[in-house]
Amino acid sequence: MQVDTIVNLVELYPAYSLLICGGLLLLAFFLLLLLFIKVSRLNKKYVKLAAAENDNQGTGVPGEDLGLGDYNRNLEFLEKKFSTALQHVAMVRFDAFERVGNGLSFALAVLDDRGDGFVVSSLFGGENTRTYAKVIVDGKPSHPLSPEEKEAIAKAMDF
Repeated sequence: MQVDTIVNLVELYPAYSLLICGGLLLLAFFLLLLLFIKVSRLNKKYVKLAAAENDNQGTGVPGEDLGLGDYNRNLEFLEKKFSTALQHVAMVRFDAFERVGNGLSFALAVLDDRGDGFVVSSLFGGENTRTYAKVIVDGKPSHPLSPEEKEAIAKAMDF
């Protein structure tokens, strides 16, 4: 599809566009939840193995015979990967124009632990809707931010 076709579809069907974006966001949250559950289970297994090693050996050094060094390296690797995952999300709803929209405009911030990510703003104006995306690197935007976008970023980083 060409970009113009997608833009026309979004302008013709803003409600469906929002529903599709919301569905994709819910899918991303679900997948992130599954990853957190798997890491939590792995961490519980590691704690049990480390405790068993300390009880059996009495050396105080977990992983000598059970190969827990590999688990430690894997956990460190996962911690690094999760720090760059886009996991801080917040949305602020507002009226972009006076007496138009009933709070259908929004700013959505999606960031990682370092403050890298993006902000998407959708301005509902009755007959048309405008959508903007701005890149955020180390908490600094690529373009000037609106007060609502700043609020969404602040909320996302508070989680």
